[in-house]
Amino acid sequence: MEMKQKKAGGFTLIELLVVVAIISMLVGLLTVGLRKTKIISTGLRQKSVFHSMEIGLELFSKDFDDYPESKVLPNSTSANQVCGAQHLVEALVGRDEAGLEPRTGWYAPNDAAYSPEGTKINNADYYFYDSTSEVSRNRRKGPYAELKYVDVFTIYELWQGNNGSSRIYDSQGAASAARRAPVFTDTFKRASVSLPNGASVRVGMPILYFKANRAAPQPFRLDATGRSTVTNPTAADMQKWTYNFLDNAAVADLPLLDNPSAAAAHYTDPQNPSKTKAQVFYEQITQRSEPARPFYKPFNANKYLLISAGWDGLYGTKDDITNFEY
Repeated sequence: MEMKQKKAGGFTLIELLVVVAIISMLVGLLTVGLRKTKIISTGLRQKSVFHSMEIGLELFSKDFDDYPESKVLPNSTSANQVCGAQHLVEALVGRDEAGLEPRTGWYAPNDAAYSPEGTKINNADYYFYDSTSEVSRNRRKGPYAELKYVDVFTIYELWQGNNGSSRIYDSQGAASAARRAPVFTDTFKRASVSLPNGASVRVGMPILYFKANRAAPQPFRLDATGRSTVTNPTAADMQKWTYNFLDNAAVADLPLLDNPSAAAAHYTDPQNPSKTKAQVFYEQITQRSEPARPFYKPFNANKYLLISAGWDGLYGTKDDITNFEY
């Protein structure tokens, strides 16, 4: 009697390939889901940071009857500008994170050369930021915010001295509290840097701060089709509007944080590359005031703007985290 051959067990090659393909797709979907979850959770953490800053800025305004200035000092296009992002740190926690010294004049580069009696530059008084002076300590205000998930670094520390053509004051590596002009960094950690003490830390992009100019606000006008009537706005144009892009333009000139040798495309419009950074900025911080009126008005017109570059590390893209809604 002829015996039937028993069929061998196990998977065929095709079956194995199908199983591997299914597993690969599931892993891919899981990876995308985890990445999306991480982006959302980090964004929520950044919004929490902004909420803490908003509380601190309100406390500051109660002491000084206004929000801190954000305009660059000195007010020019030269090097060593102290910008809005740096003013935010000085206002909320102080340059040395021990509170604001209200008589510094907010200008770091030459503070170390000044006496406690002060001197004048551009008709403004500047005082020595002395962390050891009892008189200075008694004048301190704040800190106005206890910030979690946020770090304080100088531009020099963040870009390791390779900050491209930016005009922003970077402290030149100085450790002195008198000459520090640090920035807050956001919760989206994009690069590792080595600090002077030898520690290696993950860091994010600077948080931008723009104070509203309530004295002479002028709408950012559009034509009948909703397009901007201002192309390549000048410094004079920007001074007429509620927010002045130049307050943080030097930060928007910084290269990629995780690749300092490469220029970053902050505030660019891929659909219209001819637009300048300033024009893109104004189009993104404004909203149509009324359907029948042909101009946009800025968000938070009586207060200020806080802007994080978001997950991609670029200002002016859809994933930016702000203290206003688009």
